[in-house]
Amino acid sequence: MRLACLLTLLLFVTACSTDRKPEPPVSQPAASAAAPAPAYAAATEPADTGLPAMHAIHNNRLQQAMDRINTLVYRQMRDEVNASVETRQQTQEVAKTASELSGTVEAIIATLPALRLNPGDQATFRALADKLRLYAKQMEEQANWNQIHAIPATMDAITSTCTSCHTLFRKNRSILEKCSDPNYTC
Repeated sequence: MRLACLLTLLLFVTACSTDRKPEPPVSQPAASAAAPAPAYAAATEPADTGLPAMHAIHNNRLQQAMDRINTLVYRQMRDEVNASVETRQQTQEVAKTASELSGTVEAIIATLPALRLNPGDQATFRALADKLRLYAKQMEEQANWNQIHAIPATMDAITSTCTSCHTLFRKNRSILEKCSDPNYTC
């Protein structure tokens, strides 16, 4: 679609260009011996009114306008390409970070013995850790497939999972206990 628009625009600029010189008229043989002119021939030559064509009067302004449009179109295309490259780099970074997050779940589960939780709370802790792993892998896949529109909802689910776990299991630990734990960063 964009290519078709650009080609049409280029054709228009070429048609309105002042650089073209009119071709000399071609003498035609007598009307009785001549074959009928093809239908497209009439469309290529403006009607001879004895006056210059209207676009020729405003040719300078048209040329300037077309130059501005040309600049804007190519700038927009360049900006879109650059934005696309930047977006892809960012989604690759999201995928990498989501993969790292998924990999930390085992370290999170490894802190379970230090928390001294009852069996029911241990099951809840593991379920939340597994949920975190699932959402992290889901985000990694979304980023790898460039499904940018889906990433914010997955990020909300990850945040909700982390908040739930922290609310349930960090509330009982004092700041001194947390800082003395080698698995916790103060």
